[in-house]
Amino acid sequence: MNSLNTQEGISGIINFNKSRLSTQFKESAKEGQLKFMDSFHVLRKQVDVGNRQFLVDSTTNKIDGVSDFDKNKFEAGKVLIVDRIKIGYDKDPSEGKEGVLGYQKALPAAFRNAKLVIDQDGKLGEYPLSELVNKYTGNSVQDDYLVLKHPIVLVGGPEFVFELVFPKGVSDTGTDKHYLELTASGIVVQRSTAA
Repeated sequence: MNSLNTQEGISGIINFNKSRLSTQFKESAKEGQLKFMDSFHVLRKQVDVGNRQFLVDSTTNKIDGVSDFDKNKFEAGKVLIVDRIKIGYDKDPSEGKEGVLGYQKALPAAFRNAKLVIDQDGKLGEYPLSELVNKYTGNSVQDDYLVLKHPIVLVGGPEFVFELVFPKGVSDTGTDKHYLELTASGIVVQRSTAA
């Protein structure tokens, strides 16, 4: 059973990461003033083949239909626990198509051999895109996600990075622009404002 399916599992993950949490968050947890919500953080972005590049960083803006990330830092009273990730791919001859593509094309070889690195004061995960790419089995949307054995915990306060890393020597010979869709799904835990 996935650890995010129970309140005890979520509490255990938070407790395991206690040293990384803000004082405010720990106080709210002690007082039972936490709110739990499902989370689907999506980022659609044009990327260059062969360059090491940030998918989410300090220049990322929240834009409806394009990005649910607003910069690369959450407020101190928030924790994102990611237990599933998926990548979609598309291409188009034009730039600026992030919000209109379907992201259901097969991943080209250069991307299949790339990896996604997630970091926040130390590496939290490193995943080959070949494992994250949509499977499109037709059975269920859930089949398209890689379910993580160890959830990624992004805490409020410190900066985090989602970075795309290609193998050495990879380059692009085509003229189409490449677009990736990253979906990080799980639970957002934040301090409740209720009195």
